[in-house]
Amino acid sequence: MSGREQTGRGWRTFWPLLLPVAAYELACFVLLITRGQYLYFMMGWNVFLALLPLVFVSIAENVRRRWLTAVLAVLWILFLPNAFYLLTDLIHVPKGMSTAGAGGVIYSTSIHQWIQLLVIGVGAVMGTLMGLESLRQVRGWLASVRGSLFSWCAVGAVSLLCGVGIYIGRFLRFNSWDALNIPSIVERMMEEFSWFTVQYIALFTCIIFVLFVFYELIQRSNRT
Repeated sequence: MSGREQTGRGWRTFWPLLLPVAAYELACFVLLITRGQYLYFMMGWNVFLALLPLVFVSIAENVRRRWLTAVLAVLWILFLPNAFYLLTDLIHVPKGMSTAGAGGVIYSTSIHQWIQLLVIGVGAVMGTLMGLESLRQVRGWLASVRGSLFSWCAVGAVSLLCGVGIYIGRFLRFNSWDALNIPSIVERMMEEFSWFTVQYIALFTCIIFVLFVFYELIQRSNRT
C-alpha cells in the first residue's frame, strides 16, 4: 500500500470524530455558561487542541508540495503532545469525591462533582485516542516508505518528544506556539531541570509508547 493510500484513511477517520468532539465541546460550553467554572473552558480548549494533529495528518494526504508537507509535519509534532497532555488533567478531579467514614467509604452525592469527574475523564480518553490514531496513521505512512523498523523507532522518538512536551506544558507552562521562542524554553528547562524531570519525561514516554502498542494491536485484531 502506498504512503498516499495509508494517509488516505485520514479524512475517513477524521470526519466521524467531529460529532463526539462537537458534542463534548457543546457540553463544556453549556457547563461553562451555567456553572461559570474555568475547568470547562480549559477541558474544551484542550480537547480542541488534541484534535489538531489529526487535522494536520488529514490535510497532508492531499498535499503534493514537500515544503507544505514539512510544515504540516512540524505542526503535527508541536501539537501532538496536547493530546496526551490531557492525561495530566486528571489532577483536576474534584476533591472530596470519597471520604473514609465509620461505616466505610462515603462517596460524594454532589452531581456537579460527578459531572466534573466525567468531563475530565472523558476528555482525557478522547484526547488520548485522537493522539494514538494520529500517531498510527503517521507510523503507517512511515512503514510504507521507510520500513517497519524505522517507523517503530520513529514512534519511540515521538513518544519521547511528547513526554518532553507534556513536562514543558504542565510545569513550565509553555504552549505549542511558544516553540517560536525556543531560547526561553531551553533556559527554563535548564533552570528547572532535576531528577524528577528525567523521571517524569521517562514515565510519559513509556506510557505513550505502551498505549500505542496496545492501540495498534487492537487495530490489527479488528482487521483480521
